[in-house]
Amino acid sequence: MNKWYSKTTNVGSPSEQGLVIDESTGRNVAVAYDPKDGPLLAAAPELLAALELHIAFLDSLNKGWLGKTTGDVGLLNKAYIKGSEALAKAKGESA
Repeated sequence: MNKWYSKTTNVGSPSEQGLVIDESTGRNVAVAYDPKDGPLLAAAPELLAALELHIAFLDSLNKGWLGKTTGDVGLLNKAYIKGSEALAKAKGESA
């Protein structure tokens, strides 16, 4: 998995921006024109991996367990749908 970090450049100037840099290669992978967005962009690989694990876990569940849960099944279903759509979008696939 790629590890990225963010770095703010031109601090205090009108052209201040955030760079997202690949930790292993030092290559610039993204520019955030608002430096506050840099950390979110830098977290993208880890967020994608976490979402993939969550969706894989939900896919692996025996569908019969839903009738036994005391949680909000509607909310769980909504989270699964939104997560699946976001994952498809991140991978460039249609949802």
